[in-house]
Amino acid sequence: MISNFRIAEGTTVCVIGLGRFGSAVADKLIEKGFSVILVDSNRRHLQNLPDRVVEEFNHIHEVDSTNEVALRSIDVKEAEVAIVAIGGDIQANILTAINLKELGIPRVIAKAQTSLHGRLLERIGVDLVIFPEFDAAYQLVRSLTSSDNMLNSLELSGDCAIVTIKATAKVIGRTVRDLRIRERFQCNVIALSSQANVQLVVSGEELIDVSHSLIVAGSNEQIDLLETFMLDLE
Repeated sequence: MISNFRIAEGTTVCVIGLGRFGSAVADKLIEKGFSVILVDSNRRHLQNLPDRVVEEFNHIHEVDSTNEVALRSIDVKEAEVAIVAIGGDIQANILTAINLKELGIPRVIAKAQTSLHGRLLERIGVDLVIFPEFDAAYQLVRSLTSSDNMLNSLELSGDCAIVTIKATAKVIGRTVRDLRIRERFQCNVIALSSQANVQLVVSGEELIDVSHSLIVAGSNEQIDLLETFMLDLE
């Protein structure tokens, strides 16, 4: 979802879920001078934050955001905007959003994994549902298909990358869904490209043919595993 929603200067923002996406969002907000409250149930996720944030920032809480009592025990209620950046656990994502609404946070923004997940978030009153992977795909395809000479840049943080992998015999003639790439390699095929066009992967039923390259988003390590799989023709 591309939104016109803007966070005003001086707003206190709570970011819950410090994976790569949440950490990148928090870092940019802090860089722009916002007061930010950071929450994650696993303190190991702090390794995703830049050292300067961990060393200098004291609004970092290790609590279970699915527990409303735990959230009430910290300074989350001071936030005017809360961003639920929990990605892998849809149940935790939804329960956290519910708790934030119960706490009366004026604006709740939540990351969704699927369209169904997004609809559920909207039904419980989330003010803005975001689909980071779709938005990244949209920006990438817009840049690839732009008539301008200057392509738009797409920033990825940490170990993440977007790469183009030429289709091999291992995948030609199969659908994106059939390959189960997200399940097996924790990567996302966001588009199929050829000389003729770039096709966003929406349903997973898109058929890969000999002219295609796969545009894939994921960690460098997982992308390497995917490339090895695609080159193994046995």
